[in-house]
Amino acid sequence: MDEIPLTPMLKQYLDIKKEYPGTILFFRMGDFYEMFFDDARTAAPILEVVLTSRNKNKEDAVPLCGIPYHAMDNYAAKLLRRGYKVAVCEQMEDPALAKGIVRREVTRILTPATALELEVGIDPAGGNTFLVSLNRSGEETALASIDLGTSDFAVRSFPEQRRDALAAELYRRGPKEIIVPRSEETEFCKLIGLFPELSGALVTVLEDEDFHPTGGEQLLKDHFHIDHIEGLGLAGQPAAVGAAASLLTYLRSVRKSALPNIVSLRFSSDEDHLVLDAVSFRNLEIVTNLRTGTGRGSLLEAVDLTVTPMGTRLLRNWLSYPLLDPARIEPRLDAIEEFLGNLIARTEIRKTLKTTADLARLTSRISLGIAQPRHLLQLSATLQRIPDLRRQIDHLQTALCRGMHDQLDPLDSLLDLIDRAIGADPAPDLSEGGVIRDGYNTELDDLRAISRHAKEIIAALEKTEREKTAISSLKVKYNKVFGYFIEVTHTHLKLVPPHYIRKQTLVNAERFITDELKELEDKILRAQERIIALEKSLYGEVISAIQGQTAALAQNAEAMARLDLLTAGAELAQKRNYCRPRFPARKNGEIRIEEGRHPILESGSVQGLQRFIPNDLTISGDRDQILIITGPNMGGKSTYLRQTALIVILAQAGCFVPASRAEIGPVDRIFTRIGAADSLIEGKSTFLVEMIETAIILNNATSRSLILLDEIGRGTSTYDGLSIAWAVIEYLHTLPARPRTLFATHYHELTELAEILERVKNYHISVKEWQESVIFLHKIVAGASDQSFGIHVAKIAGIPLTVIERAKEILLNLEKKELNRLVKERIAGRIETVPAKQKQLFPEDQELQVWDEIRNKLVATDISSLTPLEALNILHYLKVKSETFK
Repeated sequence: MDEIPLTPMLKQYLDIKKEYPGTILFFRMGDFYEMFFDDARTAAPILEVVLTSRNKNKEDAVPLCGIPYHAMDNYAAKLLRRGYKVAVCEQMEDPALAKGIVRREVTRILTPATALELEVGIDPAGGNTFLVSLNRSGEETALASIDLGTSDFAVRSFPEQRRDALAAELYRRGPKEIIVPRSEETEFCKLIGLFPELSGALVTVLEDEDFHPTGGEQLLKDHFHIDHIEGLGLAGQPAAVGAAASLLTYLRSVRKSALPNIVSLRFSSDEDHLVLDAVSFRNLEIVTNLRTGTGRGSLLEAVDLTVTPMGTRLLRNWLSYPLLDPARIEPRLDAIEEFLGNLIARTEIRKTLKTTADLARLTSRISLGIAQPRHLLQLSATLQRIPDLRRQIDHLQTALCRGMHDQLDPLDSLLDLIDRAIGADPAPDLSEGGVIRDGYNTELDDLRAISRHAKEIIAALEKTEREKTAISSLKVKYNKVFGYFIEVTHTHLKLVPPHYIRKQTLVNAERFITDELKELEDKILRAQERIIALEKSLYGEVISAIQGQTAALAQNAEAMARLDLLTAGAELAQKRNYCRPRFPARKNGEIRIEEGRHPILESGSVQGLQRFIPNDLTISGDRDQILIITGPNMGGKSTYLRQTALIVILAQAGCFVPASRAEIGPVDRIFTRIGAADSLIEGKSTFLVEMIETAIILNNATSRSLILLDEIGRGTSTYDGLSIAWAVIEYLHTLPARPRTLFATHYHELTELAEILERVKNYHISVKEWQESVIFLHKIVAGASDQSFGIHVAKIAGIPLTVIERAKEILLNLEKKELNRLVKERIAGRIETVPAKQKQLFPEDQELQVWDEIRNKLVATDISSLTPLEALNILHYLKVKSETFK
């Protein structure tokens, strides 16, 4: 690049580019934004524009591509979705008046998590768009997150031994951008790399000083206008202080503003909610589908009947962070129950909320000074609905309903200001004028009168000139390039007076100006320029006044989100016959569910499901601690495990649940070992991943934990897997904590454990065999199953009949050698020694019979009275029997 002769414009481009490394520079040139060199090579295929060059076909050719300035939002959004930053460089002076090269400056930087001004939006569905910062200090690692569009700013701190909790928080946030300190770049990138879902996140490395707690503490004090950080809960939390401060530092450099919309910060250093590690959160499909990575088929989609984006975001938060304390859960349930009993109020509230805008995002746009006139009209329309909402909940009595009633503020003075100031149909761009309503400002009204009167003069001038010249086609027109001009068709050119000054020649006409027209043009344009400038000033004053009410607007948004979610919860309960969960105070942590259903499957998200079969569950720490669930493939074992977890999550989130009755002994953590996946990047096989996840469960389970284990041990040989599964159950049973466990398996041998361990119970998914077919009843009942019906499932799948018949023969032969009495007794610990030949684990039935005969012969022999001849006979008998094993 240095060898290429640089024009002044290219030198300017490179100088600006040097100041904004890591960005795609949109360089304004007239009606286009252009990109050069590597930026052009990178952007052209993504934007689907032609990659061309300056000085084409020459050695000093410069790669370039360009986009129309008016379509910038759409093109920038494409780059942002691919994880790039965009620096927008504007012309800061009129090219016609510039002396030398036009002065240009970067006016804004667009990034995947901060580009709020893009009309196309990075998340058009209205979900959260998080920016995350990771920081380590000593034995603590902090994760700070912010959604600039909703002003949601939070930071959590995790001890070094809770790396799994840190990973889970990172996964739950699903950030679009991640900030890390340079000294920890490698380590944190390894953590991010654990999740394929975060592969598209933009990682930005900042210098370590941006995370320093001393400078960070002062930055937080200055931003929140406080003298001490104790009020934020950050005293003695250097990792959290550094993480939070680095976010503000980064945002200020990107937004080039003081971030007035960030008015609060939440900090938590302990687990105040039900913990779902990243594996469990993914396996249970809380907010995204495991197979597609989209919301389709997730728990969130299944139970989301909210009518605003604010309600959906709050629901996602509730499901991601279910509560632990019933005292915090019960008020949510009380409110849902009250709305369930007030159909008219609920219906009216939902109808009203449907007509409101996303107040949280509007507030952030206004606070950051990027709101357009139409956004203010949306704000006005939303504020007008608040008195209706207050009236609709005025008679309700639960604590949350009373709180929402008091929290909702119609902000009458603000509403009056918008209605007086903003026109009913404002132009989308302030530079076009017509934004401020007539009657709001006297000076503006006078200028508009001049402008309108001048237009009448133009019309009169056109009529006079026609009469003077006898040119019937004469027209007085205007465009931005030439201003006002007189246009005459070629047919009448011979009638043009001498004082007309030719301005432009067209195919079918000529354009002229006169001294009189030029004088009039100056008068009109001066008035128009003053109108635009004054409108911008007045609009800025309106925005400033609204910014003064940011806290009240945020409070309204919070109340509306909660109102939406609680009424949606009642709507869900009524439509799908959900019940209110109870949290009885029992020491054994019993979970009792009657006629429980899977919320996702019964919601209609899964095609082809005719009717969901409900099932019961009773599990506790003292009697039914470990439930071993056997039964056929396709019978519903995995569904049963998942539905139990989802019911618990819904209950502790404060929602009604799909059951006829549910009593929940609160759960502090849900562990899952469901599904099969490897991690080839880390060199981990499917089985190793399974064992690592199992180890995490065994080492971290508490008395309030709920463990879901599905097919432990299947990633290795049958007997290896069976041995591990058996030992895992024994270990869980011996733990003093007695964690509640659902263990689905095809190892039917494990059902023997119910006879040995007192808190292990057998259940199975029932089937009905009819001739050569099997009917899956999807009903869980007490007792063990001894079949999996895998061959029947293979037949349903379309496996060739010859393979099916041969599989039946092989199965029959294998079952003859399956777990016979000797092996069962050995596994159960009833036999201390095993003959050498039998150490190959599973003897033939014939061999077992021989060993029984030998054992019986030896037991019946009285050695003390044995004669030499009898001893020889017994020795001969044993020798003959041993021939069986040759």
